[in-house]
Amino acid sequence: MGNLITYVQKYGAQTFEDKLLTDIDVLVLTEIAYLPFDEIVPQSFDVTDAISLNQLGKEFEKIKEKEHEKNPFMITEERIQLLELVSNSQRYKDIKVFGFMNDIDDELTKQFAAVSYQWEEENRWIIFRGTDESLTGWKEDFMMTYSPIIPAHKDAKEYLEQQAKVFDGKILLSGHSKGGNLALYAAATQEKEVQSRLGKIFCFDSPGLHRSILETEGYRAVVPLAMRYIPQDALVGLLLESEIPYVIVKSNAFAALQHSALTWEIENGQFVTMDHLTKNSQLNDQTFKKWTEEVSDEELELFWDVFFELLFTIGLDTINDVFGKFMHYVQEFFKAAGQMDEEKRELLTRVALLLLQTRFN
Repeated sequence: MGNLITYVQKYGAQTFEDKLLTDIDVLVLTEIAYLPFDEIVPQSFDVTDAISLNQLGKEFEKIKEKEHEKNPFMITEERIQLLELVSNSQRYKDIKVFGFMNDIDDELTKQFAAVSYQWEEENRWIIFRGTDESLTGWKEDFMMTYSPIIPAHKDAKEYLEQQAKVFDGKILLSGHSKGGNLALYAAATQEKEVQSRLGKIFCFDSPGLHRSILETEGYRAVVPLAMRYIPQDALVGLLLESEIPYVIVKSNAFAALQHSALTWEIENGQFVTMDHLTKNSQLNDQTFKKWTEEVSDEELELFWDVFFELLFTIGLDTINDVFGKFMHYVQEFFKAAGQMDEEKRELLTRVALLLLQTRFN
């Protein structure tokens, strides 16, 4: 069974005139947006300043080994291979790449990154990156359990607003994981004139939004534009609230590893789909929703603040730090928890136990 890599190998010689753009093409471009383009892709929204995907591939070739060694969590060998194939393919190589932003702010608890693509004068794609390796990014994700708006939401909204000011064609949005959440929020919070120029919105295994956002006129206006894909053992893609129907894609990975889009199966140029989520996915979804209903927003905020305070205390800055040292950090975590003041320790224990109790019940 194939995946994104074999899809590009099979159809990369065909232009978009030979084979029309598919949802899988969008996912291919979304997936490579996880790679570090900071010193390569221009920040300007002016397409005349853009570089081609072919140029991007050549420049990234020079730094790929160093970047992979520095950040194996995000700069995986599979993503590197995917970019190599894409940048040298007839189908994608002339796509223009520009508007790259990457902003991590520890004080604001913000992790935001986006990039734009264009290959037709009348259409422009905005890709919002999902969570990266930074612990700041992961903490921001969990802020969504108690806050309708996270710092990255504001950046995503502004990014789309600025693009709409300099480009009067149709704008299409995409994102994997938190990136899809940002795409949907950005679309839902635009003025009507901008919303009238939006095309499809792709959410690949992305969390929904806070229930208060679903009640807005702006959200209801963009729901018909949105496409939602999740794997059969989905966890992330079922978090929070959504009114967008989903397509279940078969993954060849186990449990949480199915979150990686490179594990999603593709056959004859289409996603391999399934009719039902796994029992485990359904139970996890019910557990998390019930848990967040039973714990107040104020307590959830305190819980995640304390939890991540512990992670920072034991020296964790990125997910890469855990590679090969998982048990060491588990031991350090519990040691640090034992040394916390009694009030914080009680909160952490009580809310965590409620989550476990909810799951077993």
